[in-house]
Amino acid sequence: MVIALALSLWCLHPVPAAWALVAAYGLGWLGMNALVALRPELAELSLSRPQAIALFALLLVPPVTVLVRHGSELLTEESLVGFGENVRDHLRLERTPAIAPPVVVTDEPQTFYVYAPDARQVEVRLGPTAKMRAAVELGAGLFRLDYDPQKDGEPQAGEGATQAILRVDGKSVERTLTVVRPRAHPRWLRPSPDRKLACTVSEETDALLVVSSDGDALRTHVGDGPTDCAFVTSGEVAVVHQFDDSLWLVDAKSGSVLQKSRVGDFAARLAVSPSGRRLAIALDGVRRGVVSVAVPSLRVEAFSPLEVSPDWIAFGADDDTLVVSSRRPAELLRLRGKDGRYRIGGAPLVLGYPAVTVARVPGGKQLLVATTDYRPEGGPNPGNHFIQDQILTVDVDAFRVVRQWLTARRSARQSHPGDVDEGVSPMGLDAEADGSLAIAFAGTDEVWQVRAGEPTPRVYPLDELPLASPHGIVRFADGNLLVSSPPDGTLGVLGPGGQLRTLVRLAPDDDTLLRSDPDALERRMGEHDFYESTRSGVSCQSCHLHAGSDGALHDLGEHRLSPTSTVRGVAGTAPYLRDASYPRVRDLDELSRTLYRGFLRAAPGRAETLEAYVDGLPRLPSPLRPADRDLARERAGVRAFVKARCATCHAFPAFTNLGQHPLASIFPDRADAHAPDRAGARAPDDVIDTPSLLSVRWAAPYLNDGRAPTLRSVIEAWNPTNHHGDTAHLTARERDDLLYFLESL
Repeated sequence: MVIALALSLWCLHPVPAAWALVAAYGLGWLGMNALVALRPELAELSLSRPQAIALFALLLVPPVTVLVRHGSELLTEESLVGFGENVRDHLRLERTPAIAPPVVVTDEPQTFYVYAPDARQVEVRLGPTAKMRAAVELGAGLFRLDYDPQKDGEPQAGEGATQAILRVDGKSVERTLTVVRPRAHPRWLRPSPDRKLACTVSEETDALLVVSSDGDALRTHVGDGPTDCAFVTSGEVAVVHQFDDSLWLVDAKSGSVLQKSRVGDFAARLAVSPSGRRLAIALDGVRRGVVSVAVPSLRVEAFSPLEVSPDWIAFGADDDTLVVSSRRPAELLRLRGKDGRYRIGGAPLVLGYPAVTVARVPGGKQLLVATTDYRPEGGPNPGNHFIQDQILTVDVDAFRVVRQWLTARRSARQSHPGDVDEGVSPMGLDAEADGSLAIAFAGTDEVWQVRAGEPTPRVYPLDELPLASPHGIVRFADGNLLVSSPPDGTLGVLGPGGQLRTLVRLAPDDDTLLRSDPDALERRMGEHDFYESTRSGVSCQSCHLHAGSDGALHDLGEHRLSPTSTVRGVAGTAPYLRDASYPRVRDLDELSRTLYRGFLRAAPGRAETLEAYVDGLPRLPSPLRPADRDLARERAGVRAFVKARCATCHAFPAFTNLGQHPLASIFPDRADAHAPDRAGARAPDDVIDTPSLLSVRWAAPYLNDGRAPTLRSVIEAWNPTNHHGDTAHLTARERDDLLYFLESL
């Protein structure tokens, strides 16, 4: 009765705070005692059980109604949003033996870590249909498991939760993991020299696809994780891979493999020289650089090392000129060479923000570069979450930008002044010899045809077609367009007027997934949400390139610059953002609804579908193959990691304790007591999150404000007070071993 009376009093003035509920309870207690003092006979009142329940329920109707209405405000006020998820993540990691990460994908090799203190031997089976595999002991109770679904068996037949078996010194325990089975994802398209065919790859399903203007498609299984393809001749296609170290030459008509040549794994992109006598392959693994391959022999001519991670690659006007883009730093490099050996020729062309895609204009004298902003001085844009999608024209010989074309536009469809609903996130570019250009916009689900001599582009919307978030585009010789959609797993042939002529479906449609695999459908919808533009012209993709990081600094409010974090592999590591301000991934949807004025299209449950997509993403893999790892150095690195007390916060096996720390306790030299009076400074009580160190090799720049360009600078240059780990007491050899271990994660 006291509780019911207290809640009834609270609903008269429902302040969404715990103190208001406590105060109402106190008033209810006093009121009930006063009532009994005035009417002592009430103390002897006896009700039957049905009467008591009915009275209690009657009193609870008003407060329960108010609680439903204001419950979310109460949870937010008391920082209880996501409390259950946070407790679940903590329990999962602190219940030893523990395993991380919690997501298993069926399309690529992965590495898992098991923390089993005092254990001598650990074996793991990642689901009922996978093989039992022995994990490698690294020391301090940490074990590493390298898993390849092609060799070790998939975890189970379907998706969803699976029970992994951890056998520790002969004793078996079960731990719940989530299995994700990616569908086909055709991305960028390449035309044949005669523009009668186009090719693309699906990294998730290890497939090469060759498509004609009629929609006829040839599907061929290739090596593990194909990343790019290109026509060497009108009848032959070259394919490179991430996890297969071979270059494949495939017949475009039959799909038969004509030839293979070992070039190295972790290939990023592929380019065919103007003469057709050379291939250039960008590698971004342990060896970073460009491999030159002679055609038709496929003989490796040379390897040209680079200090940066190459992303896009394109030839200039001749075989001896190459242009390579990198994300960190965001720039273009021009390479000059002879006989396949290339060196950087001259200063880089600074972009400020990385190239999203690059296209060679026929003839090679110019390149087209799509980017989210152009900052030739190299500094970040001071605007809050500033994005300015544009296409740059680069003169290769002069190596400078000769034209900027801002693509984001406002059309008659806008619902509010300032809304942007066309030309967001240019993702696919196809340039022709006559100056015509075809563009696919992933953010606004449309393609543009820019005809030579026409002042305005022809806009073809795709939002009513199963071609969501288009990535690749090619214009065939007959005028038809081919467009690819990674989320939908489709390729669409459009007529000259933009009408859909043929749809090539590589993955099940929405209705099929709804019946057979609703989780996969939810992730598909979330992937589209990730690329879709908001009305301010910003999408998740704008900074988190393909769910990774653009490597740039962005003003996230109050002129405080922060580097973009990857969203890959964040499942089970709540809370989120560098200041841990969001308890769940779904809560980030608040930014799109407020700061960015909402998405272009209304979609119920968008926050949940975005979370489903992000939670299904794996960590980026280590560039080290299991056979290439130096186990002695890895173990020495673990010893250095423990000696420097890194494991206090970056705890095994997820390399985070899911904790947060005041900035002053970790970086006292960076905290500024006068921060309220000086824009951009960090206050001593600012909170920073403890990020996971898994895949940290790919996470530069480092630290909460991106001041450390490399991992070495984190421990040697940016820990002067020795509060961010006890690195001062490590020897030079121990620091080297620690860095080797971190980069191997």
